[in-house]
Amino acid sequence: MATEWGVINLKKEKDNKIVVNLDESGATIPVADMPDFTLKFYIENRETSAITATKVGEVLTGCYESGGFILVNIPADTFAAGRMVVAQEPSITDATFTDGTFDPSKGTVTDITFF
Repeated sequence: MATEWGVINLKKEKDNKIVVNLDESGATIPVADMPDFTLKFYIENRETSAITATKVGEVLTGCYESGGFILVNIPADTFAAGRMVVAQEPSITDATFTDGTFDPSKGTVTDITFF
């Protein structure tokens, strides 16, 4: 996922597309080479109305590939006004955790604001 989101204001009453690139250097990674992940998009302090995008193997759910990027559609009126949070939960196998997986992200508040 890119580390620089920039300042983006999106109208909540319009359809929006969020483009996600999982390589911090900005390089395009083919979907087959990306690790499995779960991305949750929600408004700060309103996690109950999240949109979830996942990749398991080459199967994408709640998102799609276009031009080497992962795109997530956010339909109009999905979110209330506020700052969007993106939580990245890659499926990393790690036997040192009791459930066998390592989940490093609790969510990052972005500079994407719905108004």
